Amino acid sequence: MRLLGDPIAVWPVVFHALWTGVLSVPLERVLHERVVAVAARAGAAR
Repeated sequence: MRLLGDPIAVWPVVFHALWTGVLSVPLERVLHERVVAVAARAGAAR
C-alpha cells in the first residue's frame, strides 16, 4: 500500500474498488497490506 501513496489516502480508494467489484481478493484471507488484489474480470457482476 505504501508504494501507492499515503495509506490514509489510499485505503478508502482500495476499499471502494473492492466494494464496487473493480478489484477482487480471495475471501478466505484476512484483508491486510500484503493481500494480493487483482482487477476483476471483464463482465463480472457488480
